Amino acid sequence: MDHIARLKRQFRHDLIANLATLRSLEAMSSPPDRAVDLMAHIAASQSVWQSRLGIEAVQPLPVWPSLSLSECRPLLEKLSTAWQDALAGADNTWLGRTIEYSNTSGQRFQNTVADVLTHVTHHGAYHRGQIALLVRQMGGQPAVTDFIFSARTGELD
Repeated sequence: MDHIARLKRQFRHDLIANLATLRSLEAMSSPPDRAVDLMAHIAASQSVWQSRLGIEAVQPLPVWPSLSLSECRPLLEKLSTAWQDALAGADNTWLGRTIEYSNTSGQRFQNTVADVLTHVTHHGAYHRGQIALLVRQMGGQPAVTDFIFSARTGELD
């Protein structure tokens, strides 16, 4: 499997996992505020990274926006479509391209597009783990979001 095909699968999983996490929060009568904030952050940070890559699916949001769960769902779906569209037209030259950007503190950095894409999916997984812990602590049922579960079901193909 080539690098682009692998990234497409990772981003399909990212959407599956994000929507499963949303459902776990929606199933709670009172989801933890911090978990809702983390879900909004996952979406918002993707909008920022897309902007840095010149993918303009949505206007970049502040990295810690105030969004409801119902606002997160269409945003995550739109961002996912944009990732898949970008990867559909991607080649190894694009993946190897170095971009320059400023982080939220104004520090300048350079990374390859491939590293940014890998970061985006790992970043979401990190915060989904935090959300799962918060859901469990509040007596809810956390979503199963492991990549291997999506791979076993064939949802990634």
